[in-house]
Amino acid sequence: ARALLRAALDARADDARISPNPERRRSALRRLEADLLRYVEQAARGRSAFAPREFELRFGGPEDPLGPAELAGGELRLQGRIDRIDVSPGGDEAIIYDYKGKGAPPQARWIEDANLQVGLYLLALPQLLDLQAVGGLYQPLGRDDDGRPRGLLLEGADPGLTSVSKDRLAPEEFDALLQEVLDAALRAVRGIRS
Repeated sequence: ARALLRAALDARADDARISPNPERRRSALRRLEADLLRYVEQAARGRSAFAPREFELRFGGPEDPLGPAELAGGELRLQGRIDRIDVSPGGDEAIIYDYKGKGAPPQARWIEDANLQVGLYLLALPQLLDLQAVGGLYQPLGRDDDGRPRGLLLEGADPGLTSVSKDRLAPEEFDALLQEVLDAALRAVRGIRS
């Protein structure tokens, strides 16, 4: 995994629009490599029973393989890209991941800070891939965090997954938070339309 990561970085380094200054660019690429290597090490030690199935799943755009996800009877049409989708051994449940450079927002602040992306993806997932969404996590890649993903997990889902205990919610709390996410998104869309 380390060798593949380094090869991918080498192959894509010229595509990075980090800085026109060569010294800053090299330094930023070294930091990125260190952050990604730290994440690969953490992922290798993980005990999740779920396995990655989709990466960079695009939907809703004119050239995307999947159409938009329609929520609230079509009032909200989503277009986006889900960074990663891990699927349960039975193939019917999924946890989505959104990679962040640093700072994974806890779900207790999603509404207050308008971090609705993962929640909206959880609501869209059953339409997009016919999978039951049991978790949505922001995965920090920067060195300022302890590396644990933060977000929302259904109580009992993938018990081996390293998580923050406050992120695991009972089914009624899980559903209530997703309803709050949908309500906040609808308020924003209605405000834009008015």
